[in-house]
Amino acid sequence: MGRQIVSAIVEEVKINLDKERGPGVKSAKPAEVDKYADRVIKYIPTEIVSLYLFVSHIIKAYSSADDPHFYVWFVVFAALLVSVPMHLWRTGVTSVAQFIISTIAFVVWVFVLPNPIDAVAPVHSDLSLYRAITLPLFTFAVGFFEPVGSGIRIANRRK
Repeated sequence: MGRQIVSAIVEEVKINLDKERGPGVKSAKPAEVDKYADRVIKYIPTEIVSLYLFVSHIIKAYSSADDPHFYVWFVVFAALLVSVPMHLWRTGVTSVAQFIISTIAFVVWVFVLPNPIDAVAPVHSDLSLYRAITLPLFTFAVGFFEPVGSGIRIANRRK
């Protein structure tokens, strides 16, 4: 199972192309279409999120209340944000929609995980509430989106 999300519509187009080519042309076996849970897993850039978590703990260890090292955190965040689509491309993903959704997923995870905002914001602020509900809601919703060519559609159960 690669990182590229396999869309039902893309597989239907491949089957129709094979029919148009005629009976003598053999093509590759159609890929199994990714279901909801597969799409959720493939949208989350786990390697980049893990790297962020590791580096953010290092930054936090060297930070103090007087100097939370916002600039270091911002540079790390920006570098990893740019690396999300690059990493996906290196693993074989070609869908622009998947690049965008995975990059947004990284931003959501950074918002929820420990970051320098914790040094400034009170622990029991409204921000804590928003952080607590953002990740489960985003993770639930993102699995319904299925990349189709250069666009995206909301997946449904027709069959």
